[in-house]
Amino acid sequence: MYTSRSERYESAPHSHSQDELIHLLDGEIVLGSYRLGPGDTLAVAADRRYRFNSGDAGFGFLNYRRGPSVQTIDPAAPPRVEGGAANGFELVNDLR
Repeated sequence: MYTSRSERYESAPHSHSQDELIHLLDGEIVLGSYRLGPGDTLAVAADRRYRFNSGDAGFGFLNYRRGPSVQTIDPAAPPRVEGGAANGFELVNDLR
């Protein structure tokens, strides 16, 4: 999955039910004392709560997960199913 923002962004604290890899393509993201730039990859364990901020110009990253995932933002609320098809997005370019 490709995720991007074109301006400064601050994510809400959240977790995912699957392990994930975040590979930064452009811009910058900051997680605590870690500052990631293009070419850096971050591994986040399943159910690990985290948040990140971007630099002024935003970011673009590829996000890899082994399988379907749910995201928890508010621990008191039900998790939400992730993925484009589950949330009404349409395929932009079918490379098959």
